Amino acid sequence: MQSRKQKILGLVLVAVCLGSSSPADTAVEAGSPAPGFDVEVLLQAPKPRLASLDELRGEVVVVEYWATWCLPCVAAIPHLNQVAAELAGEPVRFIAVTDEPRDVVAPFLAEKPIAGWIGLDLDRSTFDTFWVGSLPRTFVIDAEGHVADATMPELVTAGKLRQLLHKS
Repeated sequence: MQSRKQKILGLVLVAVCLGSSSPADTAVEAGSPAPGFDVEVLLQAPKPRLASLDELRGEVVVVEYWATWCLPCVAAIPHLNQVAAELAGEPVRFIAVTDEPRDVVAPFLAEKPIAGWIGLDLDRSTFDTFWVGSLPRTFVIDAEGHVADATMPELVTAGKLRQLLHKS
């Protein structure tokens, strides 16, 4: 049973994760070219760094902004893992981006695996260029490098991603 203090802390963390809706949360809009993307470290990927989404041109890219301490982010992991499993073998790339260091993220992933690459945006440059003001936040980038959707992780489906694949 949770103590009153633990419940209050949990509610505070949820409030911080969800943040408030602000213009910064909607600055990257559907149809616009994807903004700059440079994560310093990639985990679970064939290369150690991703300096631009242009490197993934031809693939649909799901960029999920999250944190280990964000309860809604953690709750969304099984859904996104399921979508990734449904699309295995198709040109869809999942990248979960956090601003937390490897020594926090690696043990978390050992307990709660995430399908896809893990981007460590230690200087928050990618958070800033995507105007991420609250967590979780998800962007779907089409194969041509345009933002197809700025949404929440639970609204990303295999069907929607397949529609984008067939559009290109």
